[in-house]
Amino acid sequence: GMVAAKLFQAFGAKVIAYNRSEKEEAKAMGIEYKSLEEVLSESDIISLNMPLNDSTRGFISADKIALMKPTAVFINCARGPIVDNAALAKALNEDKLGFACVDVFDMEPPIPADYPLLSAKNTFLTPHQAFISEESMIRRANIVFNNVYAYLDGKPENVCK
Repeated sequence: GMVAAKLFQAFGAKVIAYNRSEKEEAKAMGIEYKSLEEVLSESDIISLNMPLNDSTRGFISADKIALMKPTAVFINCARGPIVDNAALAKALNEDKLGFACVDVFDMEPPIPADYPLLSAKNTFLTPHQAFISEESMIRRANIVFNNVYAYLDGKPENVCK
């Protein structure tokens, strides 16, 4: 979520957020925390960034989708089962939501032909690999090579602690 927030801010967006616990790093970046209902109803772009667990399964229900602006863009790069995807498709088809970008589904691809989002209006779907492009793969390879060279020079970079 923090990475997404930084990307949105780079484009000049005002970022508001909902989280069970507020992060000081986010506040320092100028992110304002609001209730979930406020975030859903006030946002032009809603980016879902959360893990799938028992408390988040079905978290974005038809009722929560109904709170979103009819012009809003909904992005799900989290996990498919967090969203009621049938309700999402219905909202899109009834022009109650502007657009959806979905990279995750209730199951791993291949997706059944009758899956509601496959025929939903104003929907951009990717098979949980939206990050793969020629440019990104070249950039990733360069990062790996530069990490190896830096390590061999005794100056490790991008170290996980």
